[in-house]
Amino acid sequence: MEHRIEILRSYIDTCTAGKPRGALWFVDRHMFAVSNFAAMLAEKRGLDPETATIAGLLHDIHTLLTDDPAAHAEQGSRKAREILDELNIVNDAERSVICTAIANHSLKGAVHDSYSELLK
Repeated sequence: MEHRIEILRSYIDTCTAGKPRGALWFVDRHMFAVSNFAAMLAEKRGLDPETATIAGLLHDIHTLLTDDPAAHAEQGSRKAREILDELNIVNDAERSVICTAIANHSLKGAVHDSYSELLK
């Protein structure tokens, strides 16, 4: 699939249209930074950097869309699945890895799969 990251970033940009400046900071400084860091770690650990980038971009999508950080990892995993289904930019295995990583990313005290650990 070509341009998957660009498609997702464009989608996220549409989600921020009309949002206050703080939401833009959250996307630019946090979500994009986490995605870049996850990609670098993935490369060092022999994982797929593109899958890690997608997981990083979506890891706090619930907070971005609702301005509510409560249960954001679990809710974000559900929303990420909806977005990935809508955009059709990943296969089933990638979707499962990404959504699992998002669901686990707030569980800092437990060790999970490799992609979940990238987001912690």
